[in-house]
Amino acid sequence: MLISILMPVRNEAKYLRACLDSIRQQTYQDWQLIVVDDHSKDETTVILEEYAIKDQRILWSTNEGTGILPALQQAFVHSTGAFITRMDGDDLMPSSKLAVLLDLLKDAPLRTIATGKVRYFSESAVSNGYLRYEEWINERCEMNDHWKWVYRECVIASPNWLCRREDIIEIGEFTSQKYPEDYNMVLKWYEQGFQVNCSKEISHLWREHAERTSRNSPIYDQYSFFQLKISYLLKEFKSEQFLILGLGQKAKLCQEILKLNTRNFDRLDKLEMFLEPNLLQITAANTIILVAVYPEKTERINLQEILESKGFVFGENAFFV
Repeated sequence: MLISILMPVRNEAKYLRACLDSIRQQTYQDWQLIVVDDHSKDETTVILEEYAIKDQRILWSTNEGTGILPALQQAFVHSTGAFITRMDGDDLMPSSKLAVLLDLLKDAPLRTIATGKVRYFSESAVSNGYLRYEEWINERCEMNDHWKWVYRECVIASPNWLCRREDIIEIGEFTSQKYPEDYNMVLKWYEQGFQVNCSKEISHLWREHAERTSRNSPIYDQYSFFQLKISYLLKEFKSEQFLILGLGQKAKLCQEILKLNTRNFDRLDKLEMFLEPNLLQITAANTIILVAVYPEKTERINLQEILESKGFVFGENAFFV
């Protein structure tokens, strides 16, 4: 069963050899790597040609457009595998990654995504923000509750999934021009009722470094993520009123985007409203709660209990965003 690995790259010469070696060292060997170079200015294409010569499973071409989405689209068109995954040129695959993810799909129905845990690594210290995200996304694998948290963050790492080719075609992925493209794909899976099969093993090694596209491109800034997630929320809840709980930038972004979409909402911006049941005079009827903060665990559990006492269920009509 051939696995096609789609990999857009741009100026990845510093890390590319290690990435390609980790792919070639997979215990599962029936794969093809389709690399699309997005007009690199360094030695990326020299390295790609070097590896393509010594391993015929590695194919590369230059992006006919510009950017990650056109590169992914081009890679998919040239792929032939029954299974599809994505890889980034600065990351590493654990040697059993493809075998582990494929095993999760063997007896699974259509509309199933296979994923696993992640680990960040770096030549220097990994930032606290990325370590918190690693802990959070790995907790989703432990709990297998991805869709309850889908509006908070991207619950499946962009280079850490495997699915059937027909499922990619069915949802029209890599045909839209919507960024952030990884989160958009995950939200499409959620919208279309896909199930997630999750390994407890680490199936992706995520390199943290200052040049990462996700750290430097405006298409991956917080506003872009909020625009995307709120657009899916509005499609899912077409007539409900929203109540924003929180203060700070996330609450302001929710408010701004809901205003732009002329949707009804209220906002509670005092922290004591979160924790004092008598102050939270709301009911679940026709209301969607957007919790625009992420308090410490004790306060988070307290908040969930308060909302549940009023008929709200997290992942159904109350969401951390």
